[in-house]
Amino acid sequence: MISHAVPSNIAPSGISTPRAHDITYWSMWLFIVFVSVWDSYLTLIHRTEMQFCELNPIGRALIELNGGGVLFLLMAKAAGTLLVMSVLATLYDHNPRRAFVVTTPITCFQLALLAFLTLS
Repeated sequence: MISHAVPSNIAPSGISTPRAHDITYWSMWLFIVFVSVWDSYLTLIHRTEMQFCELNPIGRALIELNGGGVLFLLMAKAAGTLLVMSVLATLYDHNPRRAFVVTTPITCFQLALLAFLTLS
């Protein structure tokens, strides 16, 4: 007997629908981007105090290198975020299981960072 079952990600109309793990992964990916953008936004609006309150030694060095400004720090944050998000997107295309293993702890770290930024 021939089965004409429709794959789970294909709707009856023949249009591909996102699967739950796709939605979960890309939600985590977007959350990481959101926290990164939020962190950069806070850096920008508090730029006059950043020289004194930045906790990351590399961030402090970039601020010092920029004469107390935050441009170098923001450029480094943007470049790092772009690189990581590109790697995570590419990894998901090639190996979704490994991408989940890599992305989940990053998401947890970003959640902790968001709590730290919000509560302090």
